[in-house]
Amino acid sequence: MSTMTSATRSNRMTTAIQPTPSMTASQGSRTTGITMAKTLKSLALTVAAAALLSACAGGEPPPATGGNGVNAAAGALSPAQAAKMPTARPASQVATQPQDPAKTEQAKTDAKAGQAVAAAPAQESERKPTEVIPQPDLGEGLFSTYEVKKGDDLLEIARAKSLGYLELKAANPEVDPWLPIPGHKIRIPSVHLLAAKIDTGVMINLAQMRLYRFEKGVMVDTYPLGIGREGLETPVGTTTVLRKTKDPSWYPTARMRREKPELPAVIGPGPDNPLGNRAIYLGWDLYRIHGTNIPWGVGRRTSSGCLRMYPENVEALYEHVNAGTNVKVVNDRVIVEWREGRLWLEAHPTNEGWDALEYNEPMPDMPLTTDMVAMITHAVPEGTKIDWNKVNKAVKELRGYPVPVT
Repeated sequence: MSTMTSATRSNRMTTAIQPTPSMTASQGSRTTGITMAKTLKSLALTVAAAALLSACAGGEPPPATGGNGVNAAAGALSPAQAAKMPTARPASQVATQPQDPAKTEQAKTDAKAGQAVAAAPAQESERKPTEVIPQPDLGEGLFSTYEVKKGDDLLEIARAKSLGYLELKAANPEVDPWLPIPGHKIRIPSVHLLAAKIDTGVMINLAQMRLYRFEKGVMVDTYPLGIGREGLETPVGTTTVLRKTKDPSWYPTARMRREKPELPAVIGPGPDNPLGNRAIYLGWDLYRIHGTNIPWGVGRRTSSGCLRMYPENVEALYEHVNAGTNVKVVNDRVIVEWREGRLWLEAHPTNEGWDALEYNEPMPDMPLTTDMVAMITHAVPEGTKIDWNKVNKAVKELRGYPVPVT
């Protein structure tokens, strides 16, 4: 777990807006101006998120109402793609009841749940576009690239591609998230392995920060999620949808109002509502799948335990779930699958690793466990040779997309 303090991160942000001594006056002015704009954007997101960190759990809402849906967002897997990637074995057993998250002092959670700090960019004159990125052997349609446009950042690209911010950052650790080089081609994960498979309903893998919807045993939609932050982790287990509400009202809990006395008793529908435009209430008290008024929190650990979605994604999901829909939540960070004569492995960071990636800190070592070794060994036919160097590389790099390991 990182020990970097909020003050240290603030100092890094201040440093990020200073030009280097070797830069010319024109280079320094231009780069500093661009960096200042991006840094101020990051800072504004930090302030907004800090004011709404508790905006997931809340009091009892009014009765549910109906709503209109929209088309699924770009980037979701098609049934044809889903058919190419059948269910893999999960890395751990799934609980049938939610686990009570351990609580920590509020100051610590507030500090860790802030937004990413912009690192100082390279000199503009030295920033050259990457023409080609070697792609892993994933098969047609399972991996793509995107050429960065002027003014892009990873937050905006992630939303446009229906990816989470940290999901995209993990796949592209060499890319400056706030000032990616125009012309640089970044990796866009198109397919994920499935940690579990259900007949009909919703499956969520917290380690992937991703939701999957199934119909008759086939995965038909997938969306990125924002999940619970340190001390307020999203539980695992099985539950059902209780009801759903279009344009919900948000009722802060007594705990939230004690911690933030300035919170009103209720926030009605509108752009300031932390639940966004749709809320899907689960059988676990105070936990729900919902939209958000801070979409840059999707694909990050910033909630109080609820599952946040981009507004356009939650609208699409809303039309396909109803009271009684099954919801299965797992937390499997290493997933394997035997397909077409090869073993594929997908590895994601632990919670501590996600937090390190968020703050541009070195991720803690994630060695293979005996359980992982057993799972990988049992996933291949007898006599198949596993390339353990590739396995260890995938688990060390934690890129979050499937790679072949046989």
